[in-house]
Amino acid sequence: MDRGFLDFAISCQVMPKWHVKSSTIDSLMNELSDEILTLEEVAAYLKAGRRTVYRLAANGQIPAFKLGGTWRFRRTELDQWIAARISTQGKSNLDEGES
Repeated sequence: MDRGFLDFAISCQVMPKWHVKSSTIDSLMNELSDEILTLEEVAAYLKAGRRTVYRLAANGQIPAFKLGGTWRFRRTELDQWIAARISTQGKSNLDEGES
């Protein structure tokens, strides 16, 4: 559960604000940062096909490692990879607009 979800749940009154302690949020965030995802979970997370995620992992284009012959992904590394790609694409879009 990420902090955005907790904020959303609180705003929708699904989870009362008084019910969520700061220490609980911190421990949930730590759990998420250590979370290991499968190829199927990453495909759902990125809203991409399983073959696409597999190809990216096999070509070293996405942070991944193999465990027992199957691809695994650390959520924190994926989030950093996404942020870097967004940052790079934003810069290239700005560069194109300046010409």
